[in-house]
Amino acid sequence: MDLSRHYELGRLYPTLCGLSLRLNAGNLLGKGSLSCCASGRLYRCYGEQGSLSATLRYEF
Repeated sequence: MDLSRHYELGRLYPTLCGLSLRLNAGNLLGKGSLSCCASGRLYRCYGEQGSLSATLRYEF
């Protein structure tokens, strides 16, 4: 499950007019495709890791 939010900070605080914040989160539940590889008798499986990013932008 992915999630994205966008905030215009100038709407909350007029002194921050032109400033926006975007938050993105990916694979929140930790589910995704697994890839397995064999090394001798040992099996290792890797799933997609979760990710989080934030972008702060100013337009003038």
